[in-house]
Order: sequence, then C-alpha cells, then structure tokens
Amino acid sequence: MTDKFNFYDFIAVLIPGLFFLISLKILIGFSSTDFHVTSSLELMNSFALIVFGYVMGVLLQGISQGITQKLLSFLWSGLPSEKWLLDSEPKLTSDYKNHLWNKINTTFHREKPEGELSQIKKVNNEIFYLIYRHIEKQKITEKHQVFNAQFSFFRCLLTAFVFLFVVTLYQILCSWSFDFKNMSFLIFTLIGIVVSYSGALRRGEDFVKCILDSFLA
Repeated sequence: MTDKFNFYDFIAVLIPGLFFLISLKILIGFSSTDFHVTSSLELMNSFALIVFGYVMGVLLQGISQGITQKLLSFLWSGLPSEKWLLDSEPKLTSDYKNHLWNKINTTFHREKPEGELSQIKKVNNEIFYLIYRHIEKQKITEKHQVFNAQFSFFRCLLTAFVFLFVVTLYQILCSWSFDFKNMSFLIFTLIGIVVSYSGALRRGEDFVKCILDSFLA
C-alpha cells in the first residue's frame, strides 16, 4: 500500500511540474534547452526533463498547500474535513452523523465539540485526522489514498493554471498584442482553472467521504 501511495504522490507532483515547464516554454520561451525524446532515445535529456519537472512540481505543491488550499478553504467556508460534521452541514444526514459521533465516542472517547464555530471546525478537523490515522493503521482501504493524491494533483494544477493565466494576461497587456496565440492560451488557462477547481472540490469531498464511510464500515 505504501509503494502505491508513493507512486500516486509522485505522479501528482511530476505531471503538473512537467505541464508547467512546457507551458512556460511555449508561452515565454522559459527554457533555452529543448526537452524532448528523439528517435535515438536521448535518455539523459529525458531524465533531465523528469528531474526538472519533479522539482517544479514540488515547488508548485508547496505553493498550493500554503496558499491555494487556504484560498479554497475561504471559498468553501472551510474544508470538508472541518465542516461536514457540523449540525448545519447538509452533505451528511443527521442519522449518518449520529452514528458517526457514537463511533467516534466509542473509539476515541471524543465528544461533539461546542462553542464558537471556528473552534468547532478546528476540533472537527482534529477528529477527522484521528479517523484518518485509524483507517491507515487498520488498512481498511486504499481508495482514500487515490482520492487524496488526485486532490493534490488538481490543487497543484489549479495553482499552475492561475500562474499561467496571470503571465499570459500580463504579456497581452504589456505588449497590447491580441494575437491568436495569446488569446488562445488565455482561454485555455481559464478553462484549466475551472476544470482544476471543479476537480479539487470533487476529489476533496470524495476523500473525506471515503474516510468517514470506511470508519463506519
């Protein structure tokens, strides 16, 4: 299970990094080196592309964790792990949440939090990650690992698309050039932002639901 998780994590970092490097090269000629695989299989060239792509992916993941995730939390009024256990949250039924809190109390001896909303969300998040570690220890399922890696992938892609959108818009405004290439790339990045945002939302919710369902099961 650990090996598969590392593979998922590697792909979630590598692909956005490669995409970002290639997009920058197309957009502004970021690299003077042509990364490609020729018919003679230039392995060193291909290896360099993978290394640079992975390093760029790590940087994008760091930015997406530190900035993008906070923006998503603001837009969603809290991450699913923080708010799905709230009484006012309609994503889960009252019966489902009652069963969940009963098992949380039995397993971890934790009660439903009370007080200010921000404090309740903080406690809910702590309890969710107690459940997460419990699922990991019991090795009940590995689907949540796939969903978590996909969430990271879409969050990283969203970060890359936003940056590319800003660079493209800057180029258009500075040169006042509305040629087909620039406008096409601008539209492409806008579509990428929408699709990546939707994917991050969907996979973030799938991850949380998978953890809670596995815990109850």
